[in-house]
Order: sequence, then C-alpha cells, then structure tokens
Amino acid sequence: MIEFQTRLGIAVAAVWALASPAVDAAPGDLLVIIGNQVNLRQGPGTTQPIVGTLDRGQIVIERERYNEWFHVDLRNNQGNGWIHGTLIAPVSTGLGTGGGKAFWKFRGVLEAENQKVFDATGVYAYTAASDVGDATVTITPTGAWLASVGDLSSHALRLYNQWKVANDGAAVVLVINDPLGNVFVTVQEIDGETLVTTHY
Repeated sequence: MIEFQTRLGIAVAAVWALASPAVDAAPGDLLVIIGNQVNLRQGPGTTQPIVGTLDRGQIVIERERYNEWFHVDLRNNQGNGWIHGTLIAPVSTGLGTGGGKAFWKFRGVLEAENQKVFDATGVYAYTAASDVGDATVTITPTGAWLASVGDLSSHALRLYNQWKVANDGAAVVLVINDPLGNVFVTVQEIDGETLVTTHY
C-alpha cells in the first residue's frame, strides 16, 4: 500500500469544499486533498480496492472523471488512483487582489517563492496575501508549509524586509496569520527598532 503524508491541511480549500459539492476542474489541473486520510481507490466507487491513503494538503493532478469520481496522478510518478470529488479542491495560486504598486511588487516576490516551494515539496507556501492599508500586509501560509518551515521568526523578518523594500524603505507592518485566520506573527518597526512578535 502506498502512503503519503503531509502535516496540516489547507483551511481555505476546506471552506471552499463546504460551499461546493464537487470540483470544477479539467484534465491536467492541480487539485488539493481537503479530507483527512482520503482513500485512493483502484477504480471509481467505494467498493473498489484501496491502493493508498492521502493526507489533507497533498497535491494531485487530474487525469479524467467518471461521474463524481476523479482519476488522479500523484506527484513524481508515485502512482495514480480515484478520489471522490467532495474530497478535493482546485489549487489556487492567486495571492490576492487590490493594493497599490508596492503590494503588486511584493505579491510578485510571494508568487515566485510560492512556486519555488511547490516545485520542491508539492505544497504551496501561501494561500493568500492582502494589502489591508496603512502599509500593512497580511499573509496566510498553508498549514503544511507552516508546520515544516522551522524558524518562522527569521522567515517573517525576511518577508518584512521584502515588503519594506517594495514600499521604498517606508515603515511597514507584516502580519502572518495561521490557516484559520488567527494572527501568528507580527513584524513592525517601533521607535526605530524592528520587532518580531509571535502570538502563539
């Protein structure tokens, strides 16, 4: 039996799944597992043998469909199988809209990093970024990436510095939320000193 594991799920995809009973995708599209311990089956149907188990957050590639069932390929030629459409969602790499020129420059940095992380691990680093005004940006990472990042404070400081560069060196605030929307890390300058505050 093939087993695949990542650590945490992508909360945004789970919310999307609650609003939509089945995925609207096409062959070749990237899909993310939104269920816990999802059975990968030999054929379309619950009576088909289980050939593997996939964890929330794992990325698969659509091959074909049969009714509500999706035939998918696993990354790196690690096999294929069938998953019910209510247990997967399309992968969204759009990191937000709105904001001024500085946000669009910063968003480009995030999208490049997102693709680099995905190419290396099969998991996107971020699901959303928003310019909330007053030179403040919020970033929401995926749970799987957040669990594997190691020193989040150093990473947050690096992103803060990139956000500051995008704002031509002006004072900025960077907030990293957890996948459920709770504030996880804040980086800001107070009295000329850059402070990284963790909220967990």
